[in-house]
Amino acid sequence: MNIRSEISHLKKVVIHNPGIEHHYTLPENTYEWIEDTHGGMVHNPDYLLFDDLISPSRMAGEHLQLADILSAFTGKIDTLHFVELLQDVVQEQSKREELLESCLALDEDIYGERQKGDFAKLIDLNPSAFVDVILSGRYLNDSIQSVFKWPLPNLIFTRDIAAIIGEKLLLTWGKREARKREMLLTKFIADHHPVFCNISTYDFHSLHPDLSIEGGDVIIFDENTVFIGKSERNSKEAIDAI
Repeated sequence: MNIRSEISHLKKVVIHNPGIEHHYTLPENTYEWIEDTHGGMVHNPDYLLFDDLISPSRMAGEHLQLADILSAFTGKIDTLHFVELLQDVVQEQSKREELLESCLALDEDIYGERQKGDFAKLIDLNPSAFVDVILSGRYLNDSIQSVFKWPLPNLIFTRDIAAIIGEKLLLTWGKREARKREMLLTKFIADHHPVFCNISTYDFHSLHPDLSIEGGDVIIFDENTVFIGKSERNSKEAIDAI
């Protein structure tokens, strides 16, 4: 992989078709501000950066049209689907166990507690069913069991979870809690998938744990110039670190 321009010929792309995660996004996740007990407005800790609920089936159909357009330029083999990449790297039981524990630990770090339940049986799921749990945060057995507090509806915005700068893969880290599990999954794919085995990575969170940066604000202008938007998501300190 080698990106020296934002507008040169597209050769390979990673996308995510909206799926099961959107079935578990709730109305309470769509309000950025809520009223507190004193009548004031406070930030909603359960806001997932989506301002409305969507029709997953309709949105998935529209996204498949986008995938077809991208494939016309890259070819189907180089239109990489995030879910398929993740399924590839959890074929082994040990990898499923490693990823599940990492995600549970992150959820606990963000929200202060782990969901209660015996999750050992999740390790025995096939890769497809296991990935559904990781993205949706829910396990459907005799009833719906919460594994993580919230699903990952923002994963459709794959531009944010990484960026290629020259020959280096920038593994990003979101400002908001709603996006951090996506970034953890992206790092897991980059660490274990053969597609990325010969690519040098820059693990932003490991190197700068107190900062955030998102790929959607990184634009490669030419071989010598990178534009990075300064915003709530990307501080001056984060840009300087890059």
